[in-house]
Amino acid sequence: MPRGASPGKGGAKAPATGFRRSSGGGVRGAQTGATAQGATPGLVRTITGAAAGTGSRIRLTATAHGFDTGQQVVVSGVVGTVEANGSWTVVVVTANTFELAGSTFATLYTSGGTASRF
Repeated sequence: MPRGASPGKGGAKAPATGFRRSSGGGVRGAQTGATAQGATPGLVRTITGAAAGTGSRIRLTATAHGFDTGQQVVVSGVVGTVEANGSWTVVVVTANTFELAGSTFATLYTSGGTASRF
């Protein structure tokens, strides 16, 4: 056994995973810290409605969403307005509504969905 090696470990280092422990004890991915707008990634909000907004963009309702114009979000799980599902740039309308830049509203909202900031 090489000097300083432990039995069963062979002295080899484990490969790096790109993950680290956060100060709260959880594990965070390789993308850590703040976004360009100064907000922490990972904020998830429940979508409660969708309608046609400015210029027929998709306008989503999510109470106290906390997003800023220009931030990137992933929308998933929307039923009815399925064209909202995907990655988008946010355009804030009010504290409870935001639009998806480059989108076009086509189908009535039925239920569900989340918007996650990344």
